[in-house]
Amino acid sequence: MFFEKLFSSDKIEGQAQENSKENIRPSYKNLRPTQKEMVNLIQKKFEEAGLPKNLALAAIVNAKFESGFDPSSVGDHGCSVGLFQLNACGGRGNGMSVGQRKDPNENIQKIIDDIKNNIGTGNIANTARRGAS
Repeated sequence: MFFEKLFSSDKIEGQAQENSKENIRPSYKNLRPTQKEMVNLIQKKFEEAGLPKNLALAAIVNAKFESGFDPSSVGDHGCSVGLFQLNACGGRGNGMSVGQRKDPNENIQKIIDDIKNNIGTGNIANTARRGAS
């Protein structure tokens, strides 16, 4: 898969070589099977939605940092839940149940819907910033 190749390099290009242990990029092959499943699901859903690979990659990176690819992850004192930490306390998860936000398909679909609703409006950067917050 396309994203497997992105995770395959050990070093991040263009970074200083001192402190080389800090310059290691997470390897796709080192992800747990459940994490790989989430990466592949995000990629698949974005492809099915007709969105470009760069947006899928951005979503994958976001999910890595938001939840570590754990769909049951909970943060912000219980307000943020799921792969993209959809926040029900005034954020993107408002109106969604905990179960909906823990469902990776619904969590991903919410992000896709928000992206599609903002394409061409100049608001994609704002949409990305509001994801978990």
